[in-house]
Amino acid sequence: MTTNTDDLVFNCIAPQGVIEKSNINSGSRSTYYNKLINLILFFFDREEYKDLIRPDLIPVFDNHQVRDDALLPHQASKRKHLRAAIKESLRKMKRNDKNSCPLKLTSSDPNEKVLNYEAIVKHMETKKKIEKVNHKLAIEYRKAVKALNPDDDGDTNDPLMILDESEIEENGEIHVAVRQEFTTYDGIRSAIAHLYTATNNEMNSSLKKALGLYVRGSKRLNLMAKQMLGLDLTEGKRGMDEKVYRRLCQILFQSDKAEHVFAHLFFMLDW
Repeated sequence: MTTNTDDLVFNCIAPQGVIEKSNINSGSRSTYYNKLINLILFFFDREEYKDLIRPDLIPVFDNHQVRDDALLPHQASKRKHLRAAIKESLRKMKRNDKNSCPLKLTSSDPNEKVLNYEAIVKHMETKKKIEKVNHKLAIEYRKAVKALNPDDDGDTNDPLMILDESEIEENGEIHVAVRQEFTTYDGIRSAIAHLYTATNNEMNSSLKKALGLYVRGSKRLNLMAKQMLGLDLTEGKRGMDEKVYRRLCQILFQSDKAEHVFAHLFFMLDW
């Protein structure tokens, strides 16, 4: 009598779909999804970019927007129903279905609009933060940016905009909008690359090069702004003070998650 060994073991072999989705960790996937949700929201809110979204998803997103609009103002602004619908469309992407991406990445019709560099950059340009700087430094910086592209007779679309020159304070400072850290734009680029990988599409070389150039330029302009405007040159997250550190250790110590045992030990030994 022979026995099939497969009948004697509990099958823990992951199926193909699970293996393919495990090419990145859950934290990175969550980060990508958050950035892609914001990107798709940007396209959804603008008629000139709305046709970059997969046609069958438009009525679905419209219905969820109606649900959000029916909420109280402070709740409606969060757009939780629409965000959840967009996230679900991202979760349903499959490597064996090139058309499963919620955005139109490729098309056999040369006249059909697909995700492109100009649309992506328009979204990236919305990523700004407000700083207070000396107005003379702001003017000099604008001149330096203009010098980088002297042939542009129109708006230089530079990474700094003086919000209102009439609001220069007595100490000579003014609020300006500056670009966020270059990692913000690099993160968006990585999230977009994930769309192509997750659906087995190939990003064309011109788009890949253009986004790479934009991110590298963002890094240089960001450093230039910091130097000329007197902004903090430190990049990355601020270090935790003792109060935050103790609270984090407490959370890890009280957690019932197995992975937090090592995390707690690591913090105690290393910090």
